[in-house]
Amino acid sequence: MSTIDAGEPARLASASGALAGKLAGSADPSKSMFGRIVDTAAAVKLAARVLPASWRFVKRYPLSASLVIAGLALVAYSWRVPERFTSQSPKSRTH
Repeated sequence: MSTIDAGEPARLASASGALAGKLAGSADPSKSMFGRIVDTAAAVKLAARVLPASWRFVKRYPLSASLVIAGLALVAYSWRVPERFTSQSPKSRTH
C-alpha cells in the first residue's frame, strides 16, 4: 500500500496560489492599512502550511523542484521594474 496522499499536490498548489494572492494583496497600495495587515497575517498563516509541504516536495523530487524554483525566479525577475522607468533623468524632461 502506498502512503502517498494523492490530493497533497493539489492542496499544495491551491495553498500556494492563495499565498501568492495574499502577498499581492498585502503589497497593494490601494488597500487600507488594516486590509494590508490582514492579508499579511493570512499570508503568514498560509506560509506555515505551504513551506513544510514544499520542503517534502524538494526532498522527494529534486530535479522537478529545481525546475520549479528556476521558473519562479524567472517570473520574479520578469516582474521587476526596469530602472529606466523608475527615475527620470534631467535630459528626458521637457520644460
